[in-house]
Amino acid sequence: MKHSISVQNDVVLVVVSEKANPEGYSLAARDIVNLPEWKTGMKILIEYSHLDLSSLASADAPLYAKAIVPYKEAMGSGRMACVNSKPAYFGMGRMWQVSMEAFTDLQVGIFYTMEEAMSWLSEPDQPK
Repeated sequence: MKHSISVQNDVVLVVVSEKANPEGYSLAARDIVNLPEWKTGMKILIEYSHLDLSSLASADAPLYAKAIVPYKEAMGSGRMACVNSKPAYFGMGRMWQVSMEAFTDLQVGIFYTMEEAMSWLSEPDQPK
């Protein structure tokens, strides 16, 4: 799994690609919290339309969420929006959302478009 990370207007943008694996999720989380610009609770936008989830089942979602747990404290309670326009992958994203919200303090949203994701990220935070 590959990822690229940038910061634009106080939002961390992560683009992930190739075959998904828990180690790749963990490395991406590590790289996010190690950014010089990182502040606990920053908003995160993940573009995963190019990520290959074809070998995953919904039962795998907790494995991917647990891979991020070592960075739970550093990530804080911010918002993480994930974008994928493929209906089957969108459903997998929803399963991952449930696991992420169970294992971390993040508020996670799954969206079909970048516009929807950015709109949600700009809304005021809701208590968890």
